[in-house]
Amino acid sequence: MAYLRDVWQSAKATSFGHYLEDVHEQEKASWRKQFQAKEAEMQTKLASCQKTMHQLENQQRSIRKELIQ
Repeated sequence: MAYLRDVWQSAKATSFGHYLEDVHEQEKASWRKQFQAKEAEMQTKLASCQKTMHQLENQQRSIRKELIQ
């Protein structure tokens, strides 16, 4: 049991723990960056779709006015 405790608390184990923390932070930062890029892309698409929708609504109004006259 003492051997396991010594191994668990050794410098190598501590270094490996720090390594895992670093890898986790890098993966988290990468995921966040990808998520933010995807969110920005979706916002751009949303704005484009809203612009198109407004243009179509304006065209529809124009056509209705022409049909009424």
